[in-house]
Amino acid sequence: AVRLRRLFENYLYLSALTINSYDIVELEKLQNSVIYSAESLLYETVTNLSYTYEINDKIEMNLVDTPLQISEEHFNKLIYELVDNAIKFNDKSIKIKVSSKIKENKYVIHIIDYGIGMPLEKLYMLDAYIQFDRLTNEQQGSGLGLAIVNKIISIYKGQIKFKSKLGEYTNITIKLPT
Repeated sequence: AVRLRRLFENYLYLSALTINSYDIVELEKLQNSVIYSAESLLYETVTNLSYTYEINDKIEMNLVDTPLQISEEHFNKLIYELVDNAIKFNDKSIKIKVSSKIKENKYVIHIIDYGIGMPLEKLYMLDAYIQFDRLTNEQQGSGLGLAIVNKIISIYKGQIKFKSKLGEYTNITIKLPT
């Protein structure tokens, strides 16, 4: 029931994002949203997830602060989905690193997990409803999380890049306008 509820909520969330991305007035309103402390929201979201999964001693953070042009709700959802994936596809005995910096008027966030990784050909196939090796890596999701992340990134004119090596790591880099 909990998984079905999360699937339904994520589907509705993605639908709302898609509808808002085509409404010029709503899109402009979203793009003019500002959070004043990216560091505190990032820290809070990552910390809450680490306690939920009982790995609070396995998260390493090195964060800087800046205001961002993004809604607080969307920023939290973006970070939640990416860190949740990093935790799910990681050996709970290995650290996950979350860092941020400011570079060329962009807030750059790195989320690195040292879990199962992905081969290069699968990185190019990331999309909604796509899951890999479901039988090997029992996953409790629908693949909607990354679709939501990509939609949020596009609404706020950000960038996302995935780097991964099978069996070693996955490094996600997000760039958002400051």
